[in-house]
Amino acid sequence: MCICEDASMMPWPEPEPLEGVKSKNMAIFDVSEAEIELGTEQCKVDGIKLSLSSRILAIGEGGRAIVRILKEEANVLSGQIWRRAKLNVLHLAPQNFSSHLIGEKFITAINAAMEVRPQVVVVDECLESQNAGWAEAFSRVLSSDAFLNFGGAVVVLCSDETLSVSRLCPETWMVLGSSLRSVPSLETYDVTDACSGADAELDQVSKSLLDQALAIEDEKASKDGDLKLWMNKCLDEPCRIKLFASIDEDGQRNLRGFLCHEMIEGNGEFHIRFVFVPREHRRGGLGGRLIRWGLNSANRLPPSECRWISLEAADDDLVTYYERFGFCDFGGPDEHGNTWMEVKNESIVVE
Repeated sequence: MCICEDASMMPWPEPEPLEGVKSKNMAIFDVSEAEIELGTEQCKVDGIKLSLSSRILAIGEGGRAIVRILKEEANVLSGQIWRRAKLNVLHLAPQNFSSHLIGEKFITAINAAMEVRPQVVVVDECLESQNAGWAEAFSRVLSSDAFLNFGGAVVVLCSDETLSVSRLCPETWMVLGSSLRSVPSLETYDVTDACSGADAELDQVSKSLLDQALAIEDEKASKDGDLKLWMNKCLDEPCRIKLFASIDEDGQRNLRGFLCHEMIEGNGEFHIRFVFVPREHRRGGLGGRLIRWGLNSANRLPPSECRWISLEAADDDLVTYYERFGFCDFGGPDEHGNTWMEVKNESIVVE
C-alpha cells in the first residue's frame, strides 16, 4: 500500500459488497438486551444497531466500548450480539498510523487505508493522544466530501457532545443513567448575536428554534424561566445563549432546551447562568446532557483561562441534583434563596 505525498482528501471508495445486504438500511450489527463491563460497573446495552446508512456519534467510554465489540476486540457479559459475516471495520486513529505523521501526511495515510473498501469507518477524535497533527486531520475528515458521500456506515468517536459533529450524525450512542443506548443527537445553535440586538441574521433553522423557545415562554410564563429575560441581559452583559435541538421522526428539527453561560474572566470561571428543558422533554436525561455540555465546554479551555465552573441552584432539590455532577455548595442560600455552587475545571488542554 503506497503512501504518497498528495495531501488532499480523496473520495472514499464504495464499500465491499456484503452477502445478503440488499439495502443500505438493512442491519449489519446489532446489540440487544446485553450487559457490558464499563470501568468497574456493569452497564446495560439495548437498541444499538448499524446499517450502511448509519451516521453515529459515539460518546466517551460507553461509545468506545461498543466500538471494541464492533471490532470483535471485546464481548458482552450477557445478551446478544449479531454481526454481519465478513464485516470490515476500519478504525482511523493516530495509533494506527506512524506516530510521526503531521496533519497532511495523516490525510495521505487515510486515503491509502481506505483502499481496503471497509463497510464501517470509525473516525476517532482521540483527544488523549494530544496529537496536533491528528486533530487537524480529524477536522478535515469531518468537513470533507469523502466523509459526507461515503456509501458505508460511519461512527465518530468523541469524548463529549460539544463538537458540531451532531449535525453530521443524527444518532448518538451514550451512557444515560445505568444504560448505554441510542438517542437522537443534540445539535447546538448559538443565537447570542441575534438576541443581543447585534446586526446579525439567523439562518432558517436557528430562527425556527428561537421562535419555538419564545413560544414556550409565551405559553408558560412561569417560574420555569423566561428566555426573554436572558435575551435582554445579553444587551449589556457577556452572556452566551445556546439552543439545543434534535431531529424528530418526521425529519424536523425541534427544540430540546437552551443554556445561557458566560466567562467571568477575572476569576477564570465558566458560569452557567440558566438551563431550561421544555416540560414535554424532561425526565429523559436532557437536563443532564445540557449540564455536561457546559462542563465539557469548560474542559476544552486551557487551565490558564478556566479554573472553575459555577452556577446557582434555586432550591434544595437543585442543590442535590447539581451535586451529582460534582458541584459543591459554597456558602448556602443567599438573600434570594439561591445557592452558589462550583466545581474545579478538569481541563483536557495541555498548555
